[in-house]
Amino acid sequence: MASVGTTRTSTGVHRTKGDAMGIGDDIRNKAQEATGKAKEFIGEKTGDSDLQAEGVRDRTESGIRQAADSARDKADDLKAKAEGFVDGTRDAADDR
Repeated sequence: MASVGTTRTSTGVHRTKGDAMGIGDDIRNKAQEATGKAKEFIGEKTGDSDLQAEGVRDRTESGIRQAADSARDKADDLKAKAEGFVDGTRDAADDR
């Protein structure tokens, strides 16, 4: 069982929220988003529809990764709360 706050990254590696790997994922996602915006803008201004489409694709991929990371973090938080509730219920039952 994974520890509380542990999530899977896009590479399938487990990380704990707030650790260096998690920060690295966040930075990588934000960099991909910024790169996508730049490609989209430059493609639009130069009439390069391929570059513009590549920028949209980069931004979309980054957004999906960010949403997936957020969903995993929230699911892990709910799991931790449920485990805490179950443990508390067991402790209360044992005290009877």
